[in-house]
Amino acid sequence: MDFISSILRFEIGDWWKEEDLPLDYKKFGNFLKLNVEVGFGSGEFITSFATSNQKDLFVGIEVYGEGLRKVVKKIKEEKIENILPLCGDAYVVMQVAFEDESLDSIFINFPDPWPKKRHKDRRLLKDEFFLLCKRKLKRKGTLYFSTDDENLALFADLEIKKVDEMKNCNSPYPYIHEPIYPYKTKYEKKFLEEGKKIFYFLYEREDASH
Repeated sequence: MDFISSILRFEIGDWWKEEDLPLDYKKFGNFLKLNVEVGFGSGEFITSFATSNQKDLFVGIEVYGEGLRKVVKKIKEEKIENILPLCGDAYVVMQVAFEDESLDSIFINFPDPWPKKRHKDRRLLKDEFFLLCKRKLKRKGTLYFSTDDENLALFADLEIKKVDEMKNCNSPYPYIHEPIYPYKTKYEKKFLEEGKKIFYFLYEREDASH
């Protein structure tokens, strides 16, 4: 299948707005898993993950056009056929583009920490968004997020605890400092080279029988 030729406005990333929502991902191929990266930036994580797991479909959500263009360019050059980049606000796209209990994994790498107290409502890693993620995850599906900002890590830890049916895979610790996946963002590589402390979280939506 050729994603680019089969989807109008693929390069712009707003093609999903012309589709029936939530999207029917089966029409893009017979993939084993449906995964989402929220805020893929320059795309190092999603492209590395996707090329190493070609039987899975990876949907990337990015609000900024520059990151989207970089990923589309890489998809074209490397002929990657299991990434669908969507341009839009994460809250909106997550709400409308996916069926409930349809996602195997959600990844959030180094979101803006919005460090000032007056901006804390702009933070992505808060209970409202975690509740949305839980609703979209399958049972036993996983939510992964990371940050280099300690204040955001402490804030996110308190917020995720407000959401039931989400099991901390790092328990008894709220997070760990060792990378969970071999795929790295540009900034993550830089932080690791500098010896900077990174906070990695991994949660699983509990099975209904729990």
